[in-house]
Amino acid sequence: MKTVKFKLISALLLLIIAFSLTNCIISKDDKKEYDQLKARCELESQNKSTVRQVFEAINARDFEKMRTFYAPEYKMTGPRLPNAKFRLT
Repeated sequence: MKTVKFKLISALLLLIIAFSLTNCIISKDDKKEYDQLKARCELESQNKSTVRQVFEAINARDFEKMRTFYAPEYKMTGPRLPNAKFRLT
């Protein structure tokens, strides 16, 4: 009777281990999707950091740092300033 229980427990353990190992294997498609999600998360993190730096520069009125965030040909206009064009360069 003890050997039957031992064999049954051993078989169950082997099944659990085999199932665990098969779930650990990632297909190429899953890995590609994971890598794309990871890259998107990294990009979002960089974007958040850049936006924080822009607002910090604006609040500190640090025009030198603000210039680093805009293209040289950038011109700022607005509805209250229809004829005015501000250049950061």
